[in-house]
Amino acid sequence: METAEVIIIGAGVVGASTAFSLARRGVTDVLVLERRQVASGATGKSSGLVRMHYTNPLETRLAFQAYQWFKHWDDIVGGHCGFVQTGLLRLVTPDLTEKLRANVRMQQDLGVNTRVVSREEIAEVQPGLWLDDVDLAAYEPEAGYADPPSVAYSLMTAARERGVRLRTGTAVTKITTQGGRVTGVETDQGPVAAPTVLIAANAWSRPLLQSVGQDLPISVERHEVAVAERPPALAGGHVTVLDGPLDTYFRVEGSNLTLIGTGSGEPADPDRYNEATTAAHIERVGERLSQRFPAMRDAGVRRSLAGIYDMTPDDLPVLDRVPGAEGLYCAVGFCGHGFKISPAVGAVMAELMTTGGTLAIDRHPVRFGRFAEGDYSLSPTDYLDRMTPQAAAGRGNTAADQQPIQAG
Repeated sequence: METAEVIIIGAGVVGASTAFSLARRGVTDVLVLERRQVASGATGKSSGLVRMHYTNPLETRLAFQAYQWFKHWDDIVGGHCGFVQTGLLRLVTPDLTEKLRANVRMQQDLGVNTRVVSREEIAEVQPGLWLDDVDLAAYEPEAGYADPPSVAYSLMTAARERGVRLRTGTAVTKITTQGGRVTGVETDQGPVAAPTVLIAANAWSRPLLQSVGQDLPISVERHEVAVAERPPALAGGHVTVLDGPLDTYFRVEGSNLTLIGTGSGEPADPDRYNEATTAAHIERVGERLSQRFPAMRDAGVRRSLAGIYDMTPDDLPVLDRVPGAEGLYCAVGFCGHGFKISPAVGAVMAELMTTGGTLAIDRHPVRFGRFAEGDYSLSPTDYLDRMTPQAAAGRGNTAADQQPIQAG
């Protein structure tokens, strides 16, 4: 039987990042198992935003730490991450401006370069936006986007150069345990033994947890994006915009394209969902983009696609040991936020798996047992007013006034 010191299930950005950070700590007998190919799941369809605007300190801290990686990728990892700095505007409706101010203060306290800007200043940052429904916004000048497949591939390449092994085309079907301790995994290619296992399989994680008698309320949502060709008037590009009032977001893509998506999603089966976008989605985002950015009315859709998010009721991931199975860990439930925090998440998980703790963050808000305890990690300055487990579990699919921006 094949053996390893550590098995990582999933070769997306979280699995690859953890493998790389383990190797940096000297743990190189690591086997990464991937059901398809590197970045072939949610990572390969991520919108790739790199930003630090969150409504809670934990994700802000992780995003700020991860930003240092994206900014200095060649020095830390090597290879190519495709980071492009565009700046970012986070728009909210006037009734949410006090929450916006509080979130910006929190982010500034953690070191993020961000500030509140008036309607007049928004127009200076990005001329041509329709702003009748906005009084203030958050402006993050150092934000931008990166290329998710390149990030995963370069992390995996750097890990393999340090001794980590990768096996693609291998689906993990079960976690094996004995006497309350993990012993390895079963795969469609045969068993592999290891005393430490990390589940980082995005939407495919829940059945693996169930195989050891544990569960998390992770649901799967399908999200669509379209890529449009910008008109000549916008050939120079534009800032990234998270548009809460219109429940959409958009960023530049390369030299002459703009990627557009919405925060709203719909339930999906990760093995049988429609990976193409609907005409209704293209029409919907086109209308919203044209309303916010009238110069984009003449933009023509070049391509479109749909991907999946692994969602938790409070929109925060679970980064923890799995109870009842010593040596088993999980990094799951990223709610569309996983890419931008993945370098920091990999470092946190590698530290937890090697030392038993982590100095980088307070893991209490992302602990495994919080949902069973009914103690959801809800921020009082969340733009969605979800202050109870019951409210957190209910999701609207339109409700632009609730501003359900999850994407990127």
